[in-house]
Amino acid sequence: MFVIAVLFLAALGIRLYQINQPPLDFHATRQYRSLIIARGFYFDGLTSIPAWERQVAHFSQQKQGILEPPIMEFLVSIGYRILGGEHVWLPRLLSSLFWLIGGGFLYLISKKIADADAALFGTAFYLFLPFAVVASRSFQPDPLMVMLILASVFAILRYYDTPSNSRLVIAALVSALAFVVKPGAVFAIVGAFVALAISRQGIRQALLSRTFLVFMTITLVPTLLIYAYGTFTGTFLVNEAEKTLLPQLWLTGFFWRGWLNNIGDTVGFIPLIGALLGTLMFRQGLPRALMIGLWVGYFIFGLALNYNLATHNYYQLQLIPIIGLSIGPVIALVMDHLNQIHPQIHWRFASWGVLLLALLLSIGIARSRLVNPNLEHTVKVEQEIGELVNHSTRTIYLSSDYGVSLEYNGLLSGSPWPLASDLEWEHLAGVTTLTAEERYNAWFAKNSPEYFIVEDFVEFDKQPDLKQFLSRFPIVSQNNDYVIYSLKGS
Repeated sequence: MFVIAVLFLAALGIRLYQINQPPLDFHATRQYRSLIIARGFYFDGLTSIPAWERQVAHFSQQKQGILEPPIMEFLVSIGYRILGGEHVWLPRLLSSLFWLIGGGFLYLISKKIADADAALFGTAFYLFLPFAVVASRSFQPDPLMVMLILASVFAILRYYDTPSNSRLVIAALVSALAFVVKPGAVFAIVGAFVALAISRQGIRQALLSRTFLVFMTITLVPTLLIYAYGTFTGTFLVNEAEKTLLPQLWLTGFFWRGWLNNIGDTVGFIPLIGALLGTLMFRQGLPRALMIGLWVGYFIFGLALNYNLATHNYYQLQLIPIIGLSIGPVIALVMDHLNQIHPQIHWRFASWGVLLLALLLSIGIARSRLVNPNLEHTVKVEQEIGELVNHSTRTIYLSSDYGVSLEYNGLLSGSPWPLASDLEWEHLAGVTTLTAEERYNAWFAKNSPEYFIVEDFVEFDKQPDLKQFLSRFPIVSQNNDYVIYSLKGS
């Protein structure tokens, strides 16, 4: 227990490093989107905030839409009220704690299906993988989702260890909460439950059993009702499915290469291969069935959200605990084999020293990814832009993060101009591509925009027709960081 406690303290410590820096280090689009929503909740009804700031915050919050229930954002807004102001370290800390709690469940699961050594090594992988360190303190629902997936799997295992109605309901309720937080959680959870049910009862009896019906009803119905309501009323989630699922991509190299590249960039191919081999090492029965169910669930998840799996690396976050569970027995077997070949005490110290060195190297890599001296400069630039456009709520911006950091830091609002990747998506989806002028007239002109802000010059160079279109408008301000065009009277 001492070793595992030290691991968790070290994991928390590395995540606290530079925790107060602006969240531009990892998928700023998602993090600032959540910050904008949390600010909207926090400002709502707060009379100490100037009316114009509340209005801008409200505009920005409303146009973010709803991708999943804003649970994290609401929790953070409550924290802001308790602390008396906005603090970017708060959501980072919450996400980190959720990830670490998930690590506790992973350790308990691994002890049930393997042994203490496998649990220790698998948990260490989950806690200190460099990508996991950075991503797990990101302000988005994924760390909470991963925690709830692992809590669900642990509850499902407890049910199959000693079946009872109360344990079944608890497992289903935790699973339902994970599904509410982020729908992508359902694949791994259902995969695990179905695989364990089949292992115990066979396919026919498992899928026709009352247990399966109760679990699936409690797990799926609440979220399906929420999303059906949002889609039917047109208040949220409109057209979201067609953006993430493009069946035609299943037959393209774009999808498979993108998926594999993201796996390589996040967890690495050596751990992936080790985990796949490790899955075969689990004893038959519940342990092996559980791992097969998790892997199958992950694979179906990738097919169902194929565009995002190919283009967004944080969609690999739920792969990390699966690999952690799968690879633990492999490392434990190697260590045990080395101890048998060289039982002398100095060889044991040497093997543990190698593992410790690998752990320290991983922490060092993660630390280097948490440091970026340019982030504060970006915040100052965006605050300057906000003042130059008089905190307008009628702007258009070309920015790599769709302008969400600009909206947050500059206290302005508006609409993002599509990036080159969005134009590529239109091509993949078979959508007719518009010229810059046609797009402006169709998408933006009705809101009478006042300014067009260019923050990303690389993107600007990729769209020469946009450059040509904007050349007819006067420039308000220009430097190496941005150019602002006045659209008034257009």
